[in-house]
Amino acid sequence: MSKLVNRGDETERLLALRQLAILDTPREPRFDRIAQLAKAACNTQMAVVSLVDEHRQWFKAAEGLSDTETPREDAFCAHALGASDTLWVEDARQDPRFADNRLVVGDPFIRFYAGAPIRLSSGYIVGTVCVIDPAPRPYDAKIDQILTALAGLAADEMEAHASRATIDAFVDNAPISLLMTDLDLRIVRVSRTWSQLYGRPVEAVVGATLDEVFPGLAQGWASIFARVLAGASERGVNRSDLTSLGANRWFKWSAAPWRDAAGRIAGLLIASQDVTELEHARENAERASQAKSDFLANMSHEIRTPMNGVLGVVSALARTPLSPDQSAMVSLIERSGKALNTLLSDVLDVSRMEAGQLSLTPEPFDLALLVDDLADLFAPLAAEKALSLSMGPLSKPTWVLGDSVRLRQVLSNLVANGLKFTDHGGVEVEIAGPDADGRWRIVVRDTGIGFAADEGELLFDRFHQADASATRRFGGAGLGLSISRALARMMGGDLSAAGAPGRGASFFLDVVMPPTAPPAQAPDATDDAPVSMSILLAEDNPVNQQVVRLILDQIGADLTVVDDGQQALDAFRVGAFDLVLMDMQMPVMDGLTAVRAIRAFERESGRGRTAIKMLSANALDDHRRSALAAGADDHVAKPITAQALISAVISTFQDQSA
Repeated sequence: MSKLVNRGDETERLLALRQLAILDTPREPRFDRIAQLAKAACNTQMAVVSLVDEHRQWFKAAEGLSDTETPREDAFCAHALGASDTLWVEDARQDPRFADNRLVVGDPFIRFYAGAPIRLSSGYIVGTVCVIDPAPRPYDAKIDQILTALAGLAADEMEAHASRATIDAFVDNAPISLLMTDLDLRIVRVSRTWSQLYGRPVEAVVGATLDEVFPGLAQGWASIFARVLAGASERGVNRSDLTSLGANRWFKWSAAPWRDAAGRIAGLLIASQDVTELEHARENAERASQAKSDFLANMSHEIRTPMNGVLGVVSALARTPLSPDQSAMVSLIERSGKALNTLLSDVLDVSRMEAGQLSLTPEPFDLALLVDDLADLFAPLAAEKALSLSMGPLSKPTWVLGDSVRLRQVLSNLVANGLKFTDHGGVEVEIAGPDADGRWRIVVRDTGIGFAADEGELLFDRFHQADASATRRFGGAGLGLSISRALARMMGGDLSAAGAPGRGASFFLDVVMPPTAPPAQAPDATDDAPVSMSILLAEDNPVNQQVVRLILDQIGADLTVVDDGQQALDAFRVGAFDLVLMDMQMPVMDGLTAVRAIRAFERESGRGRTAIKMLSANALDDHRRSALAAGADDHVAKPITAQALISAVISTFQDQSA
């Protein structure tokens, strides 16, 4: 007998064979029928569906043979592995390859053999469909065609078997709950995890419809199932899952179609996972976050209200004749109050960042004007410490699209820090841009105490300062740089730092602010107060009432003061006012309700629109949006200064006169 030679791709062929997951599996009718057809159509005593591994020939189906396998060296089929067509042996006794084969010289005394290769879609031959007979037989093209067709059918069945085996193994061992149905929503497979989760044995549900297992389910989810069977994928999180296991539990689920070997949609594949604990944790976290937000909002209101009294009275006092000593004391009180207000704003900004509620309001603004304003703002502090301050220069005007308030906040923090930590030399601000993407780079350099190289990133951690003694020497909570970096990233850029101990520091601010056209020309600002302006103030706090009166008395405004929103509405209905200043949080009727009622009265009575400005210690972004949505024209956050309140009043007068 000739020696068999393994082909060069034998390793890959054997891998393809094992991936079929069919070796040593029980007999199956589909393969038995192939052997029966081959035996009957070819009129032979024996027919086999044979697979060949590295050591043996194994029979998936056999007709006329009692054996289940033979050694590979005895197998005719092993010779067919390298053939492109059917291997045809007319008379084995006359063929030198098989003349001394034990299956030829002994039982079953093979004389005729014809085997068509079972070729997979990958091209590898894993076995044959063959017929065997003890009588010689010449080549017959018709029999060849029959065997070739049956070998192709066997290959299709084997690959389908592998696909089913893969799906079965995947579903059975999936770490999450999986359920498969056919097109009629009859369950064909569930995972062990599903069985454990729902407490139902696999054999009790396979073969049943979804409605038989869970009555009413198919009807309640009919639209979802229809979309999935049409090719869509659906997912969600529900208080009860697709199986209505329980209304007090949360399930994350997904439903997708699964396809047969031909690529046709064959049914539903539903995955579900009990996420009750995670959902409860999320709900608790949301409640905690909401409680924190409510607490901060209330604390903001409660702290800003007395601060409004302090800063409002101090700013009004500063506008009166004072002796030099008195002026210095007023200035000290005002600076301390502003520092406390800045700290409060920083804490609220951190809270809003954590809650994802910090937002930007991009609008056209003149960058050159903003830089000039900052130069004017910090010039006195630089002069007080005998430091130089250089900012810009920029061509004027330089209109860009961005959030000027937040950019001012970041630059103010960087310049203020530079001046605070510098005793000799000065602070320099360089501005370059924009590039093709609208990106600007602003560098703030100082000649101050600097920091070690390994401290650069730590500067942006909350409550951190590079020098442990810095807090005692310079003050500050260490929040400004953390907030500034977050704002820079929200503006499409970043904030980084470089420095050396005793050699100063440089901060590199990148932001995206594309060039834009200036807005429509507004009337020129003026410091002239209106000749006569009637103002309605709704404010429940007596101190704040007195603060507003002290400030507005300086411009001769006619002020009417009421204690709540209902009194404001009543006064508005019978009086004529040029401006309404409305607190937000008041007894009887709150400010938002009062604003909505005033706007409704204007529409019903045909009265023209009166300017309304919210004057409130509720200073978060949500409060501002709520005020504008209710019908207010502006939102002025407490604590207020005399300059800010007078500017708001004058701008209203100018708008009405324009």
